[in-house]
Amino acid sequence: MNFFNICSHIIIFLSLIVLSACAQTPIQKDNHSIAIILKINGEGEKISAISIYNFNLFNAHVKNEIEKTASHNSLFVKIKDDRDSILFESYVENPLTKGIESFSEEGIIEKVIPVKKEDFINLRFKLPEVVKQLTISCYQTLKNEEEKLISTFNLKVK
Repeated sequence: MNFFNICSHIIIFLSLIVLSACAQTPIQKDNHSIAIILKINGEGEKISAISIYNFNLFNAHVKNEIEKTASHNSLFVKIKDDRDSILFESYVENPLTKGIESFSEEGIIEKVIPVKKEDFINLRFKLPEVVKQLTISCYQTLKNEEEKLISTFNLKVK
């Protein structure tokens, strides 16, 4: 191969790289999303405090796994925008009493519930671009008790 052939192959290769980078589909504005990590504190199954640990805005499609029914020990999260429209609501298993399945020496699956005083939950959902502030309300449902408001806080997203 002569010098001209090598240079032409390099130019074609670099052109293909540039074209493939330009051909990628741009991120659509309707894929504006948010991930919120909530820190849960408590003793046993009773939640005493909830706070925002972190949040992140990003452009991607989010698949929500929303639970519509409460268990005997669940956390209900409702998130509204600054116009009081509900953007997200779901029941979440209480992270303080979330069981871990393991195998015993006999090969039997056992569910162990470790005692935790704090844990985290991750919420992800689509966020309209016009939203500037969110109101997050967290409720706990315990056996034979009414839903109890644990925390309400505002989060500025813009």
